Order: sequence, then C-alpha cells, then structure tokens
Amino acid sequence: MRLILARHGNTFGPGETPRMVGVTEDLPLTAEGEGQARRLGLAMMEAKVTPVVAYASNLQRAWRFGQIAVGWRGVPVVMDARLNELDYGCWADKTTAEIEHMGDGAELAAWNTHSVWPDKAQFKPSEYEVRTRVRNFAYSLAERWQGKTVFMVSSNGIMRYFLDLVPGAFNAAIGDGNFKVKTGYVCEL
Repeated sequence: MRLILARHGNTFGPGETPRMVGVTEDLPLTAEGEGQARRLGLAMMEAKVTPVVAYASNLQRAWRFGQIAVGWRGVPVVMDARLNELDYGCWADKTTAEIEHMGDGAELAAWNTHSVWPDKAQFKPSEYEVRTRVRNFAYSLAERWQGKTVFMVSSNGIMRYFLDLVPGAFNAAIGDGNFKVKTGYVCEL
C-alpha cells in the first residue's frame, strides 16, 4: 500500500498569532489553507496519483482539506476519529508565549523538537493510546487496501506517530530535532 499523509492547510491568517489547536478547537481552513489543498490536489493529478479513498479526522480543517484536494475527483473522503488531533489539555488554544508564561516553555520545546510527552499539559489520550491508535489505523488500511494508494489528512500531533511504522524513523526524527510537518505539506509511506 502507498499511503500519502497530508497535514491540513493553514488555519491562521496573516498577522494572526498561531495557537495550540487540538481536537477541542475545530478551526476552519483559511482561504490560503483551501488554496494549499487545491494546489496539492492539482499536483497529485499532474503526477497521475489517484487514491482509491481518502481518510480524514473529524475536524473540519482536515475533512475540508481532503474534500478540496481529492474529493472533487470522485475520491470518497471518509471521516475517521483515529486521525483526530490530540487534546492539548491546559495548552489548548494558547500561544507559545502564553505557554511559556505558564512556566511550560521547556516542556513545549521538548514536545516540538523531540516529541517528549509533556507532564504538565495533560494531553489526552495518553501517548500509548495515540501510538496504538495510529498503528491500528495503518494496519487496517494495509489489510484493506493492499497494493493501492490511500490519501490521509490529519494534524501534526498525530502525524509524527506514523514514523513508528518505519523502523528507526522515529528515533531519527528525534536526532534531527524536528517532528513538524508544515501545514499543507505531504509525506509518503
């Protein structure tokens, strides 16, 4: 199976300060976020990449991104809660400056660069549950769509755990110090 993983497009406009948005903040795509989806969809069409199905989290930013990118080509976009972003607990809807002001700057930096699960923020579900959810999702796709191309849209907090599926990739990302997939960007497994 070929799995194309996309992070949803922009949810903050020019001049807006980004915040930690998880499953409890269901933000829409901005006009640029929708443009990112259109450009990706056209690039996939030009590259003759046609997925048999697309999966997206239940959040409007992910589902809408999938609809714009591939739905217009007749590819069904299926919502799957296993792709839902994390609940960022007490960091939810806060800027980096606000999280640092809370005294959590070191934990935020460790999360962003080394994927160290923070103690103070009270993320939900647990790291173990997220890793299990991602693994189960990927295995169910591999069984169902063997030999096919599948498109998936989620958020950065979840996408990092797809690295667990590639031996050594998660630890390599720790060594690189960056797990972030930019909005509107894609990866392939």
